[in-house]
Amino acid sequence: MADLWIYVLACLAIVAIPGPAVIYILSRTVEGGFGAGVLSASGIAVGALGNALASAFGLSLLFAAFPASLYIIKYIGAAYLLYLAWKTLRSGGGNQQSDIPKKQYFVQGVIVSLLNPKVTLFFAAFLPAFIHPEEGYFLQASRLAVIFVVIAFVFDLLTVLTSGLTREFFLKSAGADSKLFKYLSALCLVLVAGFAAH
Repeated sequence: MADLWIYVLACLAIVAIPGPAVIYILSRTVEGGFGAGVLSASGIAVGALGNALASAFGLSLLFAAFPASLYIIKYIGAAYLLYLAWKTLRSGGGNQQSDIPKKQYFVQGVIVSLLNPKVTLFFAAFLPAFIHPEEGYFLQASRLAVIFVVIAFVFDLLTVLTSGLTREFFLKSAGADSKLFKYLSALCLVLVAGFAAH
């Protein structure tokens, strides 16, 4: 039980540091509002869980054995983010809400998360420190992964809340042009693509 609490504290310390996923969720919330942010955060969470399970199944060993596969997935992920930035810029900007169908935010979040092999490698490096081999690796890894994803999801929802409130303030109180949020969203996506390709 003590190990579990140490693990939870470690997870809190890790997710408290903003990373590419947070910037991605911020970009989607800025573009599409609260609903888009929640769906994007949900997609990121599902993708992160998929990466964790893939790590438990040994996908990280594949990356170690064939380093080229890691770079291929990284660059595909970066290219996908740049594609999303391009789509964002081409979308209609006259309305306060994005014209992207809401369900696509969830799907895009899953894809962005799954195409980030760093998440798989992170779980491969982080989880073993809290696993007792005699108790079965896969079940323990799955449980620990779910705990991490839930903690990260809560932090992501806080990101959605703060960025969504900021967006609403500038739209309603400050009279900002909604096109500004489209450009900010695209810029954030380009930044995340840079992180992904690094």
